Amino acid sequence: MAEFEIYVLPGPFEAIVENEELSFPESALLRVEAIWQEEFQKREGHLFNGKILQFISANLSQITLATTEYKFLLAQNHDEKLRHLLHIRPVSVSGLTVSNKKVLIGKRATHLSTYPSYYEFAPSGTVDFSAIKENGRIDFEKALLKELVEETEISKDHVKYIDRWILVHDTKRDIFEFCGLIFLKPELSNVEKWEPDKEYEKLLWLSKEEVFEHILQHKENYVPLSLFLWKRWQENL
Repeated sequence: MAEFEIYVLPGPFEAIVENEELSFPESALLRVEAIWQEEFQKREGHLFNGKILQFISANLSQITLATTEYKFLLAQNHDEKLRHLLHIRPVSVSGLTVSNKKVLIGKRATHLSTYPSYYEFAPSGTVDFSAIKENGRIDFEKALLKELVEETEISKDHVKYIDRWILVHDTKRDIFEFCGLIFLKPELSNVEKWEPDKEYEKLLWLSKEEVFEHILQHKENYVPLSLFLWKRWQENL
């Protein structure tokens, strides 16, 4: 099986969130709670159990998702038996941001639980529930723009358009990423000073040639999905 599987999404595409949350056996719930409390103590309370989206199914007309709690995902990442029982497949958004043929790259903060200090194309993150409409459908453009604003402080007013949506299944980690190319107004690539949020240690604009060189220098410290997206999208820049 390939590390990444692609679903090319038509424009517009639809994803809907089921109303009912999935249920699990009592024994699993007790184990989840035990792991959560252990991790909560280890991190001295720096742990938040919010709602996340998980992948259920996809066909040509619709993508179906469901809601669950973050603690279930954390627990299954610490217990292989729980992984097979719970089978939480989280959903996130990722973007490759372009301005004047330069690409935005971020270095992930050291405190992050996945890929600390790795480089990736910004933005990237979970789907904020404010992007879910009253009818259960999800505005992924809104979700991706929210990540862009929060992680880079780039106003959505600077965004020209988002294009070439794809759904990528990371088969090794069993997660699903809704990915889009974000095209900004050209003046953004001239910004030299950044005040990145807690997700990134630093942010930088690189030309296409500089990205190739940067990947060669730091290939072992790049998030695999970013390398995959670069191979797929570099011809569109």
